[in-house]
Amino acid sequence: MNQTERIAQLEDEVRELKAQLYATSEEFEASNEELDKFKTQLEQMVELKTTELTARQEELEKLNRHQEVFIKVMQILQLEEDVSKGMNITLEIIGNYTRVSRVQIFENNTDGTTYSCRYEWCSEGIDPIIHFSQNLPLKYGKPWFDLLYANNIICTSDIYSLAPEIYEMLDRQYVKAILALPMSMYGTHFGFIIFTVCNDKTWDEKEVELLTNISQVFSNIIRRQQVETAMSLSQQTMRTVLDNINTKIFVAEYESSKILFANNTFRQEAGEDVEGKLCWQSLKSGLKGPCEKCPRLNLIDSNGLPTGVHYWEDYNPNTKRWYFIMNTAIKWVNGQLAVMELSTDITERKLNEIELVRAREKAEESDKLKSAFLANMSHEIRTPINGILGFLRFVANDDLSNERKQDYLNIINNSAIQLVQLIDDIIDVAKIEARQMNMFPVPVDVNKLMNELQIYYESFLQSKNKIHIMLILDDSGFIDNCIALVDPIRLRQVFNNLMGNAVKYTDKGYIRFGYRQTTPDKLEFVVEDTGIGIEENKHKVIFKRFRQAENHFRGGTGLGLNIAQSLVQMMGGNIWVESKIDEGSAFYFDVLFVPVNKEDVVV
Repeated sequence: MNQTERIAQLEDEVRELKAQLYATSEEFEASNEELDKFKTQLEQMVELKTTELTARQEELEKLNRHQEVFIKVMQILQLEEDVSKGMNITLEIIGNYTRVSRVQIFENNTDGTTYSCRYEWCSEGIDPIIHFSQNLPLKYGKPWFDLLYANNIICTSDIYSLAPEIYEMLDRQYVKAILALPMSMYGTHFGFIIFTVCNDKTWDEKEVELLTNISQVFSNIIRRQQVETAMSLSQQTMRTVLDNINTKIFVAEYESSKILFANNTFRQEAGEDVEGKLCWQSLKSGLKGPCEKCPRLNLIDSNGLPTGVHYWEDYNPNTKRWYFIMNTAIKWVNGQLAVMELSTDITERKLNEIELVRAREKAEESDKLKSAFLANMSHEIRTPINGILGFLRFVANDDLSNERKQDYLNIINNSAIQLVQLIDDIIDVAKIEARQMNMFPVPVDVNKLMNELQIYYESFLQSKNKIHIMLILDDSGFIDNCIALVDPIRLRQVFNNLMGNAVKYTDKGYIRFGYRQTTPDKLEFVVEDTGIGIEENKHKVIFKRFRQAENHFRGGTGLGLNIAQSLVQMMGGNIWVESKIDEGSAFYFDVLFVPVNKEDVVV
């Protein structure tokens, strides 16, 4: 093929290729339509993917916000030391985040029959009802519990879909949507948390999931708080019980004897800072080692097991009290071996025992004294009776001279007076013993009474052949026109007993008597002699009944001073003695002084 032919062939091929490259106008339009359709599909696909990505982004952002709220709630509850404060803060965060009207947490009470609202948050414009939601009967919330615990959740935006008993309660509070979740642990329900909304609200699945997770956190915290509160209350109750027991209780380490626990009764005696100190130093000061009677080494056996309770009685010189003590080995709360000691104050019992011993000894002594008294009384009664009967036989003898007969009559008369006096003393003792001795106070001229006693005892000394003894009426302390309200008979009786003893036991010297005013309402009387005196160790004994019979001074019943003491005490005073052997005695007694007008004087 020559060149010309080749060029022609190429031109034909070019024309053919052009025909293939350039479509017709109809084909071109068809191609454009296809392109537009593809473009539209592509745009729709992009828009759909964009919408999906936007929704996914919004979902992720919402999830992030949920996570942020959850983390924030966890941080607050973990960092806040005050659990109640932390719960209230988190309820506010959750309430605002979920845009509900009210959040409430209810707990079952420990009585097992009621439940109460423990925490509540309300949005603006919603009135709190926590104060009206305390100690509600469980039967009141039974429809709630049955539905909640059966389904493990109540979630609705239409309260009318719930049981009538429930929606009627919610309707009264204008609630339109509700979410309630149980609080439980290990399958045990102990309360619930409820979110209520007073406007239209649709619960989001992720939102419900968030609140469910938070409710579990609340369950753990509240349950832990309940357990801690129960433990604290139990410990507080036990401490209160131990602190109010009238027994000293402490627990000390077995090896070191350091006090681990002490109740209030122990601390009041040993000090408030006693814990950590050695027990024997807290119990008794001045000790350089454990108490002598401490049974610590005997509280466990060779295998380290407690041997039981060891007890004894001990006297504490620090407190001057007696204690009944019990010791035993125990395992303390941390597992270490410890010694528990209980000390009960038995001082009163000990004193009663001592008093019983003294009373028994006193009764035995009184029995001996009464026996001695009866023996002496028998002698005292026989003496005047023998004098009366014996000399009556002599008086009947016609051969007696008048002078001798008069002597015998005087002896008979004195014996009769002695017998009457003896009988009077016995009667007075019986009256005093039976508390039938009566006082009849009347206005008495005390100075006149003293002068009358002087005249009487001057004559009495003569009758006893003791005219050599000087009788002195000491009027140096007398009060002019001293008129006192006293019983003159009993006042004379006291003087008769004291003056009678002074005359009996004084053989030389003097007998002095008188009175003086010691206080505005007291008169003090004195009877002093220079007789044989009284031993110092008998100054109190002589006023006891029957003591004269025991001591055998110079005869007599031993009742005179006891009667005098009883009469003085009935007149509102006391009686006492100052005396030395061979130097004499001074008996003092005082009586209440009630001044009266002179014109009212009886004696």
